[in-house]
Amino acid sequence: MKTSEDYKNEIIFDFDGRDIQSYFKCELKINKRLNNSFDYITKKLGVQKFKSSLEDLKWHETKNYNWCAVKNKNNNVIFLIRKYGNHFTIYSKFRNKDDEYDFFHNNFTIFTYESDSELLNDDENDQRVDNPYFDIDLSLNQLFEIANKKELHTIWNDLCFTRAKHIKVKLGINNENIDSYDLLIFACEELSNFGQQLFAENDILEKIKTLKIGNKFNSRFGEYTIVNIDTEFSKHYSDPYYHSVGLTLKDKDGKEKFEDVYSLCHWHIEGFKF
Repeated sequence: MKTSEDYKNEIIFDFDGRDIQSYFKCELKINKRLNNSFDYITKKLGVQKFKSSLEDLKWHETKNYNWCAVKNKNNNVIFLIRKYGNHFTIYSKFRNKDDEYDFFHNNFTIFTYESDSELLNDDENDQRVDNPYFDIDLSLNQLFEIANKKELHTIWNDLCFTRAKHIKVKLGINNENIDSYDLLIFACEELSNFGQQLFAENDILEKIKTLKIGNKFNSRFGEYTIVNIDTEFSKHYSDPYYHSVGLTLKDKDGKEKFEDVYSLCHWHIEGFKF
C-alpha cells in the first residue's frame, strides 16, 4: 500500500523555483566562480578607461567575438564587454567599500545591450554598420552611473535607464538574483570559453616552456611521456598561431599524439602544477 509520502513523490508535482536558484548559488557557487573568472580575464586583458568611444580602445579579437575591459572615471566599476556585431554582453563588477566594517562588497551583474535593426531605417542601420559602437557609446556613461549607484537591476525600466526605443536590454543576474537562466547560462559559457582560451595561450604556454623531454606527464587519461615540446609559433601565420604550440605525448602503448595548448588546457590540465 502506498503511503502519503509515496503519493507526494510519485504523483504530486512539488516544484519551487527557489530550489533552482539555490542550486546555482550554493551547489554551483556561480557568483564566486563568475567573480574569479572575471578577475582573471580582466587582469590578462588590462582594464582601460572609457573616454568617448569604445572604438578607441584595444579589443582582444577572437574568431567570432571581441572582448575588452573598461572602467569608469572613479575606477570602482569595471565592465567586461563581449562584442558580437552590435550585440554586447556586459559583465559588471562594482567594488563598494563598507566603511563601518572596512570591507569591500563586490556587486556583480550580467546584462545584454543591443540595437534592434528592425526598428531603424536603412540610413540608420548603415550608420551602425559603419560604427557598431554608435549606440553603446551614448549609453555607457549612464550605465556606469547606474552601476555606481548599485541600481543595474533597474535597467529594464526606461525611466531608470533612458534610451532610444530601438535599444534592447536584458538582465541575466544581479548579485544573488537571477533574472534569466538562459542569459546566465549563455554568459557563463562565453566567459568560461574565453577564460580557458586566455589560460591556454598564457599560463599553459609558459608552463610547457619549463618542462623537459622525457618527463612523465599524468592526466585524467593516464601516464604519458613527453617526447617533444613545441613553443615556437608557426611561421605560416602573421599572428601567433597557438594550435602550433604544445606537447607531443607518448602513451603506455607507444602511441604518440600532439596536443596543442588548448587541448592541454581542456583535457590534460591535471598534468600541470601551478
